[in-house]
Amino acid sequence: MLRTSLVWTSSRFSQRQAQDELARTLRGSGCILPTLQIRQCLKLVNSVPRRHFTAGSERTETNADSTIALEKQAKVIRGPRTRIIRTLDPAKLTADDHLDFSLRFACAVNPAPRDVSVIGTSEYPVTAVKLTATGWGLAGRYPPDTRGFLYYFLPPHSPPLAGEIRFRRTPSSDPAGFAAGSDLLVSDGSVWKLPLFRLAVQKILYPLLPLLLQDGLVSQKTLEIAARCSPMSTFEEGETQQPAKAHRKNLNSAVRTVSFFGQEIILRLSSVQNGVLVAIGTDAIELKALGRAPIRLASIEPRVQGQKVFYSPYEGSIRCCFERSTLPGHAGKRVVVLRVKGFVDQDPIREVSPPSGLTYPIAQLRPREGELLMNFKPHNKIKVKPWAVDVDRPRRALGKLLRLLYENEKLYGSPL
Repeated sequence: MLRTSLVWTSSRFSQRQAQDELARTLRGSGCILPTLQIRQCLKLVNSVPRRHFTAGSERTETNADSTIALEKQAKVIRGPRTRIIRTLDPAKLTADDHLDFSLRFACAVNPAPRDVSVIGTSEYPVTAVKLTATGWGLAGRYPPDTRGFLYYFLPPHSPPLAGEIRFRRTPSSDPAGFAAGSDLLVSDGSVWKLPLFRLAVQKILYPLLPLLLQDGLVSQKTLEIAARCSPMSTFEEGETQQPAKAHRKNLNSAVRTVSFFGQEIILRLSSVQNGVLVAIGTDAIELKALGRAPIRLASIEPRVQGQKVFYSPYEGSIRCCFERSTLPGHAGKRVVVLRVKGFVDQDPIREVSPPSGLTYPIAQLRPREGELLMNFKPHNKIKVKPWAVDVDRPRRALGKLLRLLYENEKLYGSPL
């Protein structure tokens, strides 16, 4: 039953006061209205007989009819109620932790840890967390049937810093169906995630940290290391540390994280919007912006009418992974190659004709599932060979990044 303590008369409320009070009342019943529509509502409310809006009165049947008419007139959009979640541990989920983000621009969750000793402090405030739909374009929404559970995941063969929160879509609110579900994917086919290096430094996500601490999913020491190493951190040892502009632009959404050889990522072959590649080690995080893709099929920018143009023989996305090279020419060196594991249905491989007057070995460069990604370097005697990076060569940002995979392999093993 809706209660109201309002008497809509100009003698008691100014127009502004009545407008603010009505907005609060509607929010309390789950309604969100723009200011203009609130003013329209106020006119409708003032047209209702005063006896239906006396102080502290129950809403009568006549008033209920008027409220329905008011909502239809103003096209009320009911806002999502903030949902309470009590754990991010897949083994401890209950039906009460089930969430529905379907077709929403943003959703609010209220972490409520069982361990009260880790909440209510200035470091870990008790407040709702707004999770905006990022990864589906500007003004994107969560996909249909985005129903399931938020949970914490640490990839195998990875250091603690590589943990992340994911969303597991399930057939029902029963946690028993967790294993049968699938992780939420963004528009390019990558897994939707909140990496630990974001959780540790973004204040809007701090309320999620007590849930990680209470179930031992993350230690306080790991959080401190993540905050210190995070590429999103703005301070380091008292000095301002600002990531490159290209990095800041994409770290909230278009991030490809790797922490072990064989870990699958998705890359666009010729796009300038490949986001940021992030490698995570035990106590270090390295990143490189993948604009003008350093991972590409042709390593030159041909000249057309005296001007350089960016050209790739193929467009589309590939599912791929980094591997230690076992090629004879790389014996005795630490060289990383890239293996194609598959393709992305919504962005298939497409051949692109070369600029006029130029010839490329297009057939040899075509990505093939299960094979190494090939690269074209016309200044070499062997023009087509596997894409490769020697991680021990100086002044190679990508080599420094991939070096962490060798270090992780020594400590945590490898599936390869």
